[in-house]
Amino acid sequence: MKHIHHIKPRHMGGTDDPSNLIEVTPEEHAELHFALYLEHGMMGDWIAFHMLSGKTTDSEWARKEAMRDYFRRNVVSVETRKKMSEAAKRRIRKPFTEEAKRNISKALKGKRFENQIKAVEELHSKTYIITTPDGEEFIETTTQAELARKHNLNQPSLSMVLNGKRNHVGGWKIKKVT
Repeated sequence: MKHIHHIKPRHMGGTDDPSNLIEVTPEEHAELHFALYLEHGMMGDWIAFHMLSGKTTDSEWARKEAMRDYFRRNVVSVETRKKMSEAAKRRIRKPFTEEAKRNISKALKGKRFENQIKAVEELHSKTYIITTPDGEEFIETTTQAELARKHNLNQPSLSMVLNGKRNHVGGWKIKKVT
C-alpha cells in the first residue's frame, strides 16, 4: 500500500500540487513526519507520526499529549501560556516560494527514500559558529534540529539564541554564519 506525502505539509501551507507530492510506504510516511517534527517541532507532524506509525488512533489524545510533553519539558507561567495561546491564534505561516518548492522537488526526484530525508536536511543545513560552556570554539554545518540533538540542547531555546532573543542555551553560544 502506498501513501501520498506532502513534501511541505498542508499544515505548513503546502499544496496538493503534484510537485509537492511523493509516493511512499506507510512506514516511510511516518518516518518523514517524524523527521519534519524533529526539524521544525510542529505538533501536526508529531501527531501524524503517531497516527501513521500506529502508536495511537486518537488525534485529540495525541494533541493533548504533545502539549503535556511541552509543558513537562518547559516551565511556563500562566501569563506566558496565555501569551502563547494568543500568538498561536494570530500565527500565519509563510508558504514556500515557488523556487523553494522546485528546489525541494529537484532534490528529491530520483532519490531512494533513505536519501530523501538527507536531501531535505542538506537543503536546511546551515553553518554555525559554536562556543561550548568551556570556551572551546568550532564551526559546524548541520540542521538546527541535528545541532540540538547532537549537543543535547533544548531546540526552542536554541531557536531563540539563533534569532537573537537569548544569549546562550545551557551555556552554549551559537551564531549562524551568513
